[in-house]
Amino acid sequence: MAEFTHASRTDHHRQAMHRGLDEILQSAFDGAGIPWAVSEDRGDGKMIIMPPDFPRARMFEQLPTLLL
Repeated sequence: MAEFTHASRTDHHRQAMHRGLDEILQSAFDGAGIPWAVSEDRGDGKMIIMPPDFPRARMFEQLPTLLL
């Protein structure tokens, strides 16, 4: 997330940004029919661990347009 740690951001701003990111990601993954096994907060982003047997091609074909 751009300028996540900028001095003008409060904890309230960062929490709202995290909620927004979670909503966007969940909507996009659901829309593409892509499950995730685990997500981990990385401050200004997320690390998402996919199930090992999931076909990765589907992630690259559908997910980018759903994240726009």
